[in-house]
Amino acid sequence: MHSYVDARTGALIENMKVYNYKSVKSIEKEGIIFSDGFKIIFQDCINGFAKHYNSFTDVSTCIAERNILERPPYFQFYLDDMNVKIIFDCKGLFSKKRSIKQFQSFQLKIKNLGYKTFDLT
Repeated sequence: MHSYVDARTGALIENMKVYNYKSVKSIEKEGIIFSDGFKIIFQDCINGFAKHYNSFTDVSTCIAERNILERPPYFQFYLDDMNVKIIFDCKGLFSKKRSIKQFQSFQLKIKNLGYKTFDLT
């Protein structure tokens, strides 16, 4: 678990779990499963996102924030008891291009499942 400063509010956020995109085992209609067995349930993310942004859960399908211009690019999911950040941090030759491609692919998978992400860029 990590702590970090929220770029939007400047507040210190506790209980942050950070994963590299390589740790994503599968993305399914119900959520994301990581290689260590941890799961993100999208309905929990809708509730957490709505709570974080003071919006209504009955009209939202937004499950996360995303920022492709940040280094490394990331998606951040808000859950009741923690936040989960997935970073796209490829190493080696053409790493920036590969990170962007993985980010866009991940975003498209979420969109195709019927969910939205909030663009911070």
